[in-house]
Amino acid sequence: ADLTPILKSVRKKVRIQDNGDTSPIPIPKKTRLPLARLGLIDIDKIKPRELVYGQDYLAGVFSLTVASGGVGKSMLVIFEACDMANQGKTVLLMMLEDDTSEVKRRIMACIIHHGLDAEVVGSNLIILTAEAKLTIAGMEHTKPVALDTDLLRASIKEYQPSAVIIDPLVRTHEMSENDNVQINKSGEIPSFD
Repeated sequence: ADLTPILKSVRKKVRIQDNGDTSPIPIPKKTRLPLARLGLIDIDKIKPRELVYGQDYLAGVFSLTVASGGVGKSMLVIFEACDMANQGKTVLLMMLEDDTSEVKRRIMACIIHHGLDAEVVGSNLIILTAEAKLTIAGMEHTKPVALDTDLLRASIKEYQPSAVIIDPLVRTHEMSENDNVQINKSGEIPSFD
């Protein structure tokens, strides 16, 4: 497996300049916890949260919509994607359980039901045009590995979306969701900075 994305992420985290070297990076041993006195907070220097959509979509943050099966999570995220697109925001919507014709059918139903502008939504909403598998994280032996992260990064770079919506989560990884250790390890996959 290509460990380059993971090594780049680790170098960034430990503030080592990326020189393209793919040899393992020694992680410095912590000599103390990163603690400091809070001091006086200058409210003018605190950057406000960047809200992308309502209070559920924040720029630079992963959000999760969670509920029991069959209650309409997919239709909710389709509506949110269409509404953001109708507001002129570029949205990357990847529905991993439905074929393209079903996704288009559901988007059009959403547009009609909510009185959205089909032309505006169509020009700002990016969808999969063929069935695709998107596996962001997997396990190789006992180590987490990044799989399709380069493909996702390239799509984000190409379209510069305000939001990326992927439905459902279970189709994006090969971890056991009942195994806290594996799910926690998926957090070790490189970020999308």
